[in-house]
Amino acid sequence: MVIPRTFRTNRLGSLTVELVVAMGILAAVMIPVGFSFAYEQKLCRAYYLAAVVMEIIDGEM
Repeated sequence: MVIPRTFRTNRLGSLTVELVVAMGILAAVMIPVGFSFAYEQKLCRAYYLAAVVMEIIDGEM
């Protein structure tokens, strides 16, 4: 027995493919953005600590 493919089945398959492609693009964009935020956080922490050290040194003089 052959089950005919309907338009609805084809449409659902194309939506699934579109969803997978969209999720792949989103992951490809969000992973580098996440790493850049981590780098910026470390950089901000280093600048903050340098500013605190300068405040301590200026207060001692």
